[in-house]
Amino acid sequence: MEPLRTLKVGLDSLLLEFGSGGEVVEAFRSARSRRDEGLLEAIEIIPAARTLLLSGVEVDRVLGDLEHWGAGAGEQQQPELIELPIRYDGPDIESVARLWIALPKKPPAFTHPWNIRSTSVGLPLGLPIAQACPRDMKCHA
Repeated sequence: MEPLRTLKVGLDSLLLEFGSGGEVVEAFRSARSRRDEGLLEAIEIIPAARTLLLSGVEVDRVLGDLEHWGAGAGEQQQPELIELPIRYDGPDIESVARLWIALPKKPPAFTHPWNIRSTSVGLPLGLPIAQACPRDMKCHA
């Protein structure tokens, strides 16, 4: 799990850019585990769709340690399944419907791989690529 790109942000933050949401989830879990084990000092660990922001870190130390991430991240618990009934009728329904052409026979199962009580807002994962909406889609035009 190597980031595609690393960017220093300010004096004590590092932005890790990955190729997929799955890699972000893996890096997020590893960072949380490493912090819990005392191997990483970070004020905040903030995941997003393709990036992970580490705030309040010794940047050079983290950069030197990235190759060891993923190893020894501890046993991951199976998350609790929570089913939420959804009815979507937002203002961009027509734009989204044009992308979907045909609705899937079974609704996709989304996952939210990080703690939703955190201050960050995460993006659910699990929508098939064929139905994914572009991030820059003008939904309210």
